[in-house]
Amino acid sequence: MKFNNADTIIIGGGLIGLTIAFFLGKIGLKVIIIDKNKITSKQSIDFDFRTTAISEGSKKILDSNNIWRYLQKNSQKIEKIKVFDRYATNNLDFINFKQSKVLGYIVENKYIKKALISEIKKYKNIKIIEDSVIQDLSTSDNEVTLKTDENHFKSKLLIASDGKNSFIRKLENQSVFKKKYDQSALVLNIVHEKNHMNTAYEIFYKSGPLAILPMKNHSSRKFKSSIVWSHSVDFINSLNSCDDSFLCKIIDEKTYNYIGQVEKIIKKKVFNLSAHLNTSIAKNRVIYVGDSAHSIHPIAGQGWNLGIRDSECLQKILIETLGLGIDIGSKFVMKKYNDERHFDMLSLYQITDKFNFIFSKDDLITKGFRGIGFEIINANPTLKKFITSYAMGER
Repeated sequence: MKFNNADTIIIGGGLIGLTIAFFLGKIGLKVIIIDKNKITSKQSIDFDFRTTAISEGSKKILDSNNIWRYLQKNSQKIEKIKVFDRYATNNLDFINFKQSKVLGYIVENKYIKKALISEIKKYKNIKIIEDSVIQDLSTSDNEVTLKTDENHFKSKLLIASDGKNSFIRKLENQSVFKKKYDQSALVLNIVHEKNHMNTAYEIFYKSGPLAILPMKNHSSRKFKSSIVWSHSVDFINSLNSCDDSFLCKIIDEKTYNYIGQVEKIIKKKVFNLSAHLNTSIAKNRVIYVGDSAHSIHPIAGQGWNLGIRDSECLQKILIETLGLGIDIGSKFVMKKYNDERHFDMLSLYQITDKFNFIFSKDDLITKGFRGIGFEIINANPTLKKFITSYAMGER
């Protein structure tokens, strides 16, 4: 039996899988990415119309790995974030207090995928295997053995980046803590009347948050934004079934004061909302990154940034490991990754979950608590700077 050998095998060729493949290939490791879909086809890349919120901290990570230069021209700066609790009078404004700096960026997923795939193809030590279904996986003290429908593979390390419903996690009987929110999110890319002025909006309703994220538009006469509206499953499904002209009117009721009339819906899709956290993120030569390790409520738009920090952390650990001449799938690597990433994952999971809970309550005590909180933050520049830095991924 002939095996395809690599230093590390990555399962899943989404944004985080491609990122970690590039990060590890860049430091000289032989990398194989396996995905059940044809991820490099133009149709597959363009099909993903979603946008990603990239924090200033994540931008620095991408920049240090020479990826940001390919994204910059298609990135939309976020210079201000305006937060509203039900009404315009209860609000917070966040800006970057450092001169000439921004809070983050919105980039369409297709541009991130194109940049990463283009760079990966320049490296002979990175191989992408598409349309390949995993059939079996086994780990030992010395290696990982993987079988697909057509090939057999061996490596020192397996990286699971195959999403929230990770197949690798199931094969490994990895336990996970899950939470369902009984909500769905309607994601729409729209063309609208008013200039968004590089501003993102987060409006909290009892039924769930509605976010307006500015998008890059190369036409000076049109303005684009992405809407992420969280609500009950039945309500979101009913919205999704509406014809576009009627849906535009419904969206207008919520967004007109911020971005003017909705002129056109470009694309839309529904996602069920849930969160999870693996009880272990590295064990038996298997490391979990991105959504295979954790998923959080989209209330703060930080899920992808959490995955980027996973990727950077693993890259640094493996650089150190290679320098010491240690096996990259050793218990040393497993423990170090677990230790360095667990707190960040757990804290962001808890923060987004508790924020969603607090803002969904509408009783007098909770409303009063939120009002006092808004007043304290507005009156305390140091606290506001701290929150801003955290959201930017710099703390």
